Amino acid sequence: MHVYLLSVFTTIAAGATLAAGYLVERFPVLEPLRRFAASSRAAGTLGAIAAAVGFVKLFARAPGQTIIVGDFLPAVAGMLLGGMLMIDRCRERKRLGGDAAEQVAADDESDAIPVTPAAGNANGIVKLGDALAPYRTPLGLAGIAAGVIHFLLPGVLFL
Repeated sequence: MHVYLLSVFTTIAAGATLAAGYLVERFPVLEPLRRFAASSRAAGTLGAIAAAVGFVKLFARAPGQTIIVGDFLPAVAGMLLGGMLMIDRCRERKRLGGDAAEQVAADDESDAIPVTPAAGNANGIVKLGDALAPYRTPLGLAGIAAGVIHFLLPGVLFL
């Protein structure tokens, strides 16, 4: 039961963080969400938690469900959304480390770890993040929908 609720909350929170720009444009009352999403440390931590809970949810099962399948869609959504948030965190750290002249925000001052750029080649994780960047908002909204549907229909197979 605890893993179920944690899965629902982290999937919805990770989806809302990815789609923060769109959600704040549509609903200005969600301005604190934009500030949360702008903090790479908070988003990266949420991403790590969502990915870990998604991985655990892949193998944990509710009573009466098939052992192998479990809650497949919420598990995959949590791992995907968490991975995207961690990739954004990695990209932000590389950007801050690669440009020493850039000023760091006051709340993320300890995040500025000097990183030497690798001979002009982009990291594979950053390339993956660039490929998924246009789909941040749709994937975030899909994550919110997956979390809400999983909350409303907890016993449905694959949900």
